[in-house]
Amino acid sequence: MKLICELPARKDGTVLLALGDKEYVFKRSGASGALEGEVPEALALAALDTNHFYPATEEDEALAEQLDKARGASGALEGKAPDDLPHDPNAPPIEGAAAKKKQPAKAKA
Repeated sequence: MKLICELPARKDGTVLLALGDKEYVFKRSGASGALEGEVPEALALAALDTNHFYPATEEDEALAEQLDKARGASGALEGKAPDDLPHDPNAPPIEGAAAKKKQPAKAKA
């Protein structure tokens, strides 16, 4: 299945997707310049579940919907606890109240 990647490319213009014991390369192609790559149908849902990849064509979209229905899930990430969600090491840091940690109290001199 051909997928498009929304992650920013590395300096060499590619994104590597590691699924199982293989890596799949996404590189710019087509008139749109989107990062595209081929992933086996058996592993495509794992890539789609990250919310960083989506089907490249209407045919791939229909196939993804069929695979999702066959899996019996109503949504890719539905029912997963936050700790079960995929971690993106390239994600920007969390800002705001969630990112603030308590600083240890300063010792008085």
